[in-house]
Amino acid sequence: MKRFFAVLMSLFFLLAGCGVLPGEGKQKVCVTLFPLYDFTLKLAGDKVEIVYIPPSGDHHSTELSAGDMRKICDSDLLIYNGAGLEEWTEHLLAEGQVRAVSASDGIELIYTDEGHEGDLRFADPHVWLDPLLAKKQMENITEALTEVVPMHADFFRQNFDRYAEEFDKLDEEYAVALSGISRNAIVVTHKAFSYLCRRYGLEQLAALDEHNSGEVGAGDFARLIDEIRQRRIKVIFYDEQEGNELARTLASETGAEIKPLSTLAALMPSPGYDYFSLMRANLQSLAYALKD
Repeated sequence: MKRFFAVLMSLFFLLAGCGVLPGEGKQKVCVTLFPLYDFTLKLAGDKVEIVYIPPSGDHHSTELSAGDMRKICDSDLLIYNGAGLEEWTEHLLAEGQVRAVSASDGIELIYTDEGHEGDLRFADPHVWLDPLLAKKQMENITEALTEVVPMHADFFRQNFDRYAEEFDKLDEEYAVALSGISRNAIVVTHKAFSYLCRRYGLEQLAALDEHNSGEVGAGDFARLIDEIRQRRIKVIFYDEQEGNELARTLASETGAEIKPLSTLAALMPSPGYDYFSLMRANLQSLAYALKD
């Protein structure tokens, strides 16, 4: 709640001067989340100035600094995930002074049992973990870039066509690798893989629900341990950016291994990896865990 009010206060002081300011040079595009940054970079290259606003800590509860807000207000376009992830955008966009696109527009969202369709507070926002939905996100970004920088529209669309084939190839790799599995349940500490599981017919058993940032209840913990033992689960997955303490506790009770399975959300850009290499690393881990 304190973070929420901090964002509101930042908005209060900044919105009066918020807007795209005319200036020289390339158009400025602000992007939230690593996958969206990577998609934008692949599409635009050096045709625009890309400003990455990385999540701070838990990507579900990002607290923007005044400097971040100023960067967004001075940009020509804000690309954000949507699906209820960046709560601060609701108040920022309500003022109508920031041009923005939700990369998740047009995507059928998955909601938790506690919520109902249309209530984004209960939506799983991790749509990019399904390669074909990630392709849709890149398509949405392509159209937004084309509107903001029409002089490079052909460049953006050619790049999208190129990477659309890469998404299709990645999807095929997942489908083939996961077709001969011995079990179909994965155990994760963070319930972030609903879209991936829906695409490839997997079942996700999670220690913490998508919107539960607290501790696991004793009853839920005991039930999950029973599931792991009964189903002979051999790997407990965790997101490296969230730590492995919970995974280690589950492993100590069940004899399972622990391995990272990245959500990709809050990574910092690096020449050592991109969306496709990270997703292929995830696939290797999944294939190992699901086969005897």
